[in-house]
Amino acid sequence: MNFQAGPGQSPQQQSLAAPGGPGPGSSGQPQAGPPPPQFGLSNSAAIRAEIGRFESVHPNIYAIYDLIERVEDLGLQSQIREHVISIE
Repeated sequence: MNFQAGPGQSPQQQSLAAPGGPGPGSSGQPQAGPPPPQFGLSNSAAIRAEIGRFESVHPNIYAIYDLIERVEDLGLQSQIREHVISIE
């Protein structure tokens, strides 16, 4: 017995069809839902790793800003500062 809803089926057969199941023109692929819990855990780990990386780099970025202040050429100071900002 075929429980897929589609043209040519009686209303009773259509009511027996599984909601969201493959029908005419459907690829038969399951619909995407929320990611499984392990993806949430890996995202959290990636975020924590990025925070750790940023915190380890941040003192060096402040040191670069201190060095930029020692550059006498204001145009060069500005260019270096823009590059450091884009790196941040």
